[in-house]
Amino acid sequence: MRNHVHRRALTLAAQAPGTRRPSTAALLATRATCGESAAVVGEIEQLGHDGWLGQQLDPAGIDDSALELKLAAYPWLGMKLHPLMTSGQDVLDLGEQFKGLRLLRAVESKRQLLERLLLFWEDHFNVSIGRVHRFVDDATVWRPFAMGRFGDLLRAVSTSTSMVTYLGNQMNHVGAVNENLAREILELHTLGVTGPYTEDDVREFTRVLTGWNYVQNGNSPAFGDPVFRPSLHDWTPKTVLGFQFDGTGGEQELLTILDHLANHPSTIRFVVGKLARFFLGPHPPAQVTARAEAAWAASGGEMRVVLQALLSRSSFEQVLHRGATRFRRPFEWLSWTLRATGQPVPAPHDALDLLRSVGQAPFEWGPPNGFPDDRDSWNGLVASRWAVAASFARPNGAPWGHSAPDLLTLLQGRPRAQWVASLSELSGGGHVSASDRLHLYRYVTSLPATMDDRDALGEILELFLSCPSAQTH
Repeated sequence: MRNHVHRRALTLAAQAPGTRRPSTAALLATRATCGESAAVVGEIEQLGHDGWLGQQLDPAGIDDSALELKLAAYPWLGMKLHPLMTSGQDVLDLGEQFKGLRLLRAVESKRQLLERLLLFWEDHFNVSIGRVHRFVDDATVWRPFAMGRFGDLLRAVSTSTSMVTYLGNQMNHVGAVNENLAREILELHTLGVTGPYTEDDVREFTRVLTGWNYVQNGNSPAFGDPVFRPSLHDWTPKTVLGFQFDGTGGEQELLTILDHLANHPSTIRFVVGKLARFFLGPHPPAQVTARAEAAWAASGGEMRVVLQALLSRSSFEQVLHRGATRFRRPFEWLSWTLRATGQPVPAPHDALDLLRSVGQAPFEWGPPNGFPDDRDSWNGLVASRWAVAASFARPNGAPWGHSAPDLLTLLQGRPRAQWVASLSELSGGGHVSASDRLHLYRYVTSLPATMDDRDALGEILELFLSCPSAQTH
């Protein structure tokens, strides 16, 4: 039967129509969270677009104690590197758990916009977690600066131990330079590949970055902390992006360049364009991006102000009018599946296995450009989602913690003829296309009346999670 269901999904994929969200509330729920659901759409309708957005833009004011209680079971989260390395724990295993816990945060946090934005920054400032530094820096670099000034985030990331080691700047010192960090700051983090810089700028910026390292003494309590080492710095004159340094500035040279880059028009245009595509979909309206760029310039790069402009009601009205959709990346699809159905997130190792099986395990993208965010890069992995959908829809599908009766309660005892509409509403405002609903309805009503409801639900839920509408948002 399972193969039949997947063949059915293939047929549907060939017939996939465009999808249009029925309301700005539903669209905000799907783009500003890690997975839309009927519950969050209801919150937006109750608070209003601006009220809900304003609340999410102040994550510190949101009670997230339920998630924090679960994370308390992992006391190593937030530990500095020295106590972590001397704790006797297997740090490689902790790194694996950290990746799995990324799904728990995405699914269960009440601070949904922050978690969504972090997914963006984790790609924009990508660091593969081949080293323990990345999950140590998560609590001190990425999370605290994610929704503040871009310049503060840029400075924190650029000098962080995880970025320094990932791009080899600990090997960049006077007499033996390494251009990786300088090049990626200019090309990927700020100005963009077409930005106004030259190879001379890259070489000179590399000299500015000499000496930025980390404490490598494993016996020191400061082990792993970022540090500027004057003895490794190039103290000769330099010219970078028009700035002339006489060679006496030391660490201030880097801070000057980063402050300049943070609010450069090319940086604003490049980063806002990426943010707009991430939150609003491909080809975002020019009027919307222009408004967000102006908000950046006026506020000095305050992300709360930029996001308020980017995610305004009028922005979503324009996106609704265009009917543009985003293809769900594997992580997004899995977090949406759990949020829409209200099912528990598996334990960290099991969650990581699932994320790897669908093709997107957090912090495992090797190149510095981060996971791609376009449909073509992920189309070939859709079949792996069907296998996960099949296991999710059945109570014996490890590692899920639910049972078939648990899922049946979602349908509130409704007859099979109403199951498709119920699932569509549960998933965030009834966004499943009319064509997909029709095919799903025909399928569920064709099942033998003698089939047990739990088996019937497994069939329709598997197909629902595999249909074309479930792959976009």
